[in-house]
Amino acid sequence: IETQRTRVEELRREVQQLITSTTEQVAQLELIDSLEHLGVAYHFESEVRRSLDAICTSSRGFEDLYSSSLCFYYF
Repeated sequence: IETQRTRVEELRREVQQLITSTTEQVAQLELIDSLEHLGVAYHFESEVRRSLDAICTSSRGFEDLYSSSLCFYYF
């Protein structure tokens, strides 16, 4: 059981690092969308909120319908 807990913590750190290191906005939204669909986004609430806040305050628009719909879904 201890090895499973260790593995869970390792995976949690990897996902947190992935969330914070992803710089492209569409990729961030896709990652957040995947976490939501997997049902594990609640483990990363603060990281997700920071990413969404950064995207929201960005002045960059989305060029296509897909990225605009992802943005619309989370805002």
